[in-house]
Amino acid sequence: MDVGASFQFLVDALEGDWHVIAPDWRGYGETGWAGAEPGANGYWFPDYMADLDALLDHFSPDAPVNLLGHSMGGNIVLFYAGIRPERIRRLVNLEGFGMAENRPKQAPVRYAKWMDQLKEGKRLQTYATVGDVAERLRKNNPRLTKARAEFLAPYWSRQLEDGRWEISGDPANKLINPHPLSTARGPGLLGTHHRAGPARGGEADGRAALARRRQGGFHDGRLPQPLRRDQEPQGRDH
Repeated sequence: MDVGASFQFLVDALEGDWHVIAPDWRGYGETGWAGAEPGANGYWFPDYMADLDALLDHFSPDAPVNLLGHSMGGNIVLFYAGIRPERIRRLVNLEGFGMAENRPKQAPVRYAKWMDQLKEGKRLQTYATVGDVAERLRKNNPRLTKARAEFLAPYWSRQLEDGRWEISGDPANKLINPHPLSTARGPGLLGTHHRAGPARGGEADGRAALARRRQGGFHDGRLPQPLRRDQEPQGRDH
């Protein structure tokens, strides 16, 4: 349930001036929820790739970018790079280990579990204070400093009408993916017909998501309002 604001500390460590876009994926952070749309109840990788394609069309329509993704984002950028290699200058995948494989014979059980989850509904845990959210983040990642957790907590959560704080993500993200997926059949999206493209798995230059060498900036999900490196976020510990 991560958010784009987590890239702030990476931006702090960059040398030179970079234009960095770190969006919240749909259903995470400050984006809308699929459940708010009639008939929608989940999130699918084709939607993520279309969102990324739209971001690149907006921010870099005429030039390839340095593209970085972490975890789920790492899987998304690998899929995208295999489909549109001409859009990528360099590709960095952090802990995107690929999609979990399942077999066709598992489909009936997975579809049944998915339908049961839709009926049951899902809620994310709430917390008494935003400070409790920060403590939860530190529990998940003991290496996260108190100051950084306090900086991230307001991006990770939102305050409800009763005063409690809820994680800023659609509970639908916790639904099981019912579709069978096998990576054993044929070449992957980074297949032989695209290997001549500029995106090469494993090439990393320590730069950042959707980065081009321009005036530095960080974006926390509100696309028109990037945070420049010379703006100090509250709660930073360095």
